Amino acid sequence: MFQWNDWWERDPLSYLGPFLEVIRSVETSGPITGMALSTVHRLLSQGFVDKAAPSASAAMHSIADAVAHCRFEETDHDSDEVVLAKILQVRFAGSQ
Repeated sequence: MFQWNDWWERDPLSYLGPFLEVIRSVETSGPITGMALSTVHRLLSQGFVDKAAPSASAAMHSIADAVAHCRFEETDHDSDEVVLAKILQVRFAGSQ
């Protein structure tokens, strides 16, 4: 059972994986992709992927790969631009 006090002992991909799948999916709409990107950004900026965590390097590689291969079903031009901005946010957060 997951306890918040032991999150750093978990493999980051165990909680990032579902969000990365959404980001890579062609069948997901722009707003849903944007929410997944926002979640990954928040997890990165809150320190949930610690360098000392198991598989931290693999997790960062998976994040970079998902963002680089982000696909989403285009809906509205303005919404799509927001998703593109969120891609840049995650890329910047992951490089720090």
